[in-house]
Amino acid sequence: MITVKTKGTKEVLKKFAKLQTKYPGAFNLALFQCGLEIFTESQAEVPVDTGRLRASGAVFPPQNFFDPKVIISYGTRYALPVHEILTARHGPEIGRGKGQKAKYLEDPFKRYMKYFRTRMLYFFRRNIKMNKWSYPMTPVKGDRGQQTSSKMERNRARSQSKRGKR
Repeated sequence: MITVKTKGTKEVLKKFAKLQTKYPGAFNLALFQCGLEIFTESQAEVPVDTGRLRASGAVFPPQNFFDPKVIISYGTRYALPVHEILTARHGPEIGRGKGQKAKYLEDPFKRYMKYFRTRMLYFFRRNIKMNKWSYPMTPVKGDRGQQTSSKMERNRARSQSKRGKR
């Protein structure tokens, strides 16, 4: 498990604690939405050979209103070595996808931390405005339902052509 401390964390946590006690559902949903954004970035960087590692990824939502934790993990026995061994070749140099590399979870997490406060407040305000208070209690699995833009365009074209045939 990676634990990160940033400058100004105590002040931010105090502000978030006030918001969380007043609107626990909206706060936990916002935290979960931030976790999903990190996970999406991670999915683009995870090395793919058979696809098993990418498909094993999951985001676990907060299970407790007053002690919110979002867990992002990859669940194969080789996930940790692939993540930690920097000398292993993962990406285009061995004919795999561009951007695939070690530190596929840590790097997106560190990049996201620059924007965490802003994104968290954005999601929180949006959830309050839209009266969104609940979130899934089961993990969101990786690589399911994620479509590239070309797949989305093909599906859109298919659905439009079906409408025309009726």
